Amino acid sequence: MAVDVTKLDRARLDDILTASDDVAGFCEGLDLRGFQNEKVVRYAILHSLTIIGEAANRLSEELRVKDGEILWRRIIAFRHRLVHNYGELDLELVWEVARTLVPELRSQVAGTRLAFPKELE
Repeated sequence: MAVDVTKLDRARLDDILTASDDVAGFCEGLDLRGFQNEKVVRYAILHSLTIIGEAANRLSEELRVKDGEILWRRIIAFRHRLVHNYGELDLELVWEVARTLVPELRSQVAGTRLAFPKELE
């Protein structure tokens, strides 16, 4: 049985959108100091960023090449930094990614997601 890459990509894009919305919600009302001090929120944001990177990593190469304006490789590399260098994380960088880059990524992914045919809904 063949796997429908389009459906898998759609699901992974949906994961990115959901995790991006979660990051925005977790960041709401916080500043950098709050992010650094609120351990549960910090962990929730880090987990959501990891989901974004893992979903990006699992997208088909075809989609990543087709939608080349999104910096997929950097997103995936950031996920690897989060997971494998946890003790050495720069929390100011993580905060900057969460507050500025994730909303931009969400917008780009939402546009990509709209390109999927309605019959796949």
